[in-house]
Amino acid sequence: MALSFAMIVKPAEISTPPRPQTNNFLVAWLSGPWPVVLLISGFLGLGLSAAMQKSPTFDEPVHIAGGHSYWAHNDYRMHPENGNWSERWVALPVWLSGYNLPPKDDESWKNGKLWDFAETYFYGQGNDPKRLIMLARWMQGVPAAALALIVYLWSRKLFGPLGGLISLTLCACSPTILGYGFYTTSEMGVTLFLLASTWAVWTLLHRVTPGTFAMAGFALSGVALTKFSGLAIIPIAGLLLWARMKNPTPWIVAFRGTREVSGRKPQLLFALRLAGLLILFVSLVIWASFGFKYSILGPDATASDHLDRSWESLHVSKVMRGLLMLARKMHLLPEGYLYGFKHVLATTRSRPSFLNGSFNMRGFRTYFAVCLALKTPLTLFLFMLLSAAGGWRRRDKNQTEQSGSWLQRQGVYELVPLFALWGYFMASALLSRMNIGHRLIMPLYPAMFVLAGGAAMWFPRNAFASTVGAKQAASSKDLAASASTSCIVRVVMFIGLLFTIAQSAWIWPNYTAFFNILGGGERHGYRHMVDSSVDWGQDFDGLREWLEAHPTESTDTDRVYVSYFGSIDYKRYRVEARWLPSHFNKASRLDEFYSGGLYCISATNLQSVYGPFPGRWNAKFEEQYQSLRPIANAYLELQNDPAAQESLAQEIGEENLTEALDTHEHLRFRRLCAFLRAREPDDNVGGSILIYRLKDEDVRQALAGPPVETLQSPEH
Repeated sequence: MALSFAMIVKPAEISTPPRPQTNNFLVAWLSGPWPVVLLISGFLGLGLSAAMQKSPTFDEPVHIAGGHSYWAHNDYRMHPENGNWSERWVALPVWLSGYNLPPKDDESWKNGKLWDFAETYFYGQGNDPKRLIMLARWMQGVPAAALALIVYLWSRKLFGPLGGLISLTLCACSPTILGYGFYTTSEMGVTLFLLASTWAVWTLLHRVTPGTFAMAGFALSGVALTKFSGLAIIPIAGLLLWARMKNPTPWIVAFRGTREVSGRKPQLLFALRLAGLLILFVSLVIWASFGFKYSILGPDATASDHLDRSWESLHVSKVMRGLLMLARKMHLLPEGYLYGFKHVLATTRSRPSFLNGSFNMRGFRTYFAVCLALKTPLTLFLFMLLSAAGGWRRRDKNQTEQSGSWLQRQGVYELVPLFALWGYFMASALLSRMNIGHRLIMPLYPAMFVLAGGAAMWFPRNAFASTVGAKQAASSKDLAASASTSCIVRVVMFIGLLFTIAQSAWIWPNYTAFFNILGGGERHGYRHMVDSSVDWGQDFDGLREWLEAHPTESTDTDRVYVSYFGSIDYKRYRVEARWLPSHFNKASRLDEFYSGGLYCISATNLQSVYGPFPGRWNAKFEEQYQSLRPIANAYLELQNDPAAQESLAQEIGEENLTEALDTHEHLRFRRLCAFLRAREPDDNVGGSILIYRLKDEDVRQALAGPPVETLQSPEH
């Protein structure tokens, strides 16, 4: 797919780089296909092998279960908030392999209970969860390879073969791409199609042929049907059109002959007609992806079947509510697509978030900027800096002084789509308070990889030809004005590439929890952010292996305590332990005193981001905890005397006692977490599950001693 795309995208005013005229064997080999094949193969090997080491992440079960139901029932009630291409793609081999869906009379299906449906699908239908997740994850190799190839081809087009290899290496070794791209969620799909659609639209704005139109339509359909954040392509396309209108070159149209469209007004009118055709194309693909039917429910749905959340319960702005009502009334798009769009608008305004030790119920504006700074390898920033410096050294001063618009300067205009993609997506991320993880800005990285390929401009032009800067070769200064400087830069680049490759191999398979040296590395990432930036539930298999590798510490299961952040049924993973409060409240209340032992706590739970009593420990929590301690302690001291416990329940009231004990359990765990946050973990599993070895005195100090942190009021 990516190869055919690259054959089509050739803007008229951007010439293809000439082949290097050299007899140097190394240069010729690097300009050929084998380095690309080796790098992409290594990329797939690292990504897929790392993913296979991990247990299902928080969102994967619902993606696979939803996708399977789309194929089997032509019904879209499950997980409609991501279009459906990503879900269909990863679930295709699962569906073809004959895995069992929950029956249609199951309450989770009839009531649209997505998480219950996914749990039943994985663990209650006789399916093999490990093989199921393996089949789905292997499918991600195809879009991953396509993304890497597009990064290479675009960079090669701009900066020559060496630039393409630099970009491809940075992509193939990126912890962000390796950490999120091979899980069965929509991150890889939206990243691929947003990059492809940006390039395709830019190409279409210069040369319109049946091939470029079809490729743009396909790429835009993909971005509309993988994740609704991909609709950022609409304003990005507007920016590209604005930049194109600044270019006086004619628009080439090759439909049944070739003609040119010149002048801003004719080009604008032509662009509007072209946009209308693309909207029709994408709409048709959306209808096809939803089985050419309007209803979100399948043809076999009964009157008792319904969605988990009704249309009316999803609150959006008055304007959007009116537009969606009109679209529903006129059946402009399938109901499943419209409902999914409204669901995203209603549920992604803000989310509780943790950043650099602070908690906020509505998220942080600076969250994604910090993500970019701390979770991006520093070598990528280095290559982008060298790329900018190389472009500056190759500039044509005479042309710069004479040019009427900076967009028309050589070496800038060709980069407009990359700047537009990165700039708009980053700006929208900074305005977002949906701080659930670094993965949400994954589409930024391919543009950064391509731009970093400009570091190849520090090499002689006669060795590796490039488009950017080629036209001013006769008048611009030679890049090697200072031979010693150029030599030092090339050595730095070589060391940087070696370090990038070595780092990627060294941190395998814990790419999700990667932090650069500014963030303290994998061991300290949990102090900066949690959720899918660090802890997406991916290391439960690793915890089981860690406990098996430390039998002297984990033999006595009465002294192993676990709090896990994830959606899998962890009780099926052969981990014998005392279960502390965990996400979805799957762990029952622990009706006994905590004792010294091994405490294994997911980073998200340690930082108290979700659930009852979120945020750092404060005076209000302390007051409530101390008021409940006498009741809870009295009950726990009678754990070996059921009759006495029953008498206590009658005295206090059974409902009151249950509520008091449940509340105390959460507060007790939160106070323990506050104590643990002040000390260094003894070990960790994959950077996401923290291991603490506590003595009885440590536990007593945590639960009965003075609190180690006490804010005056809860964080908001």
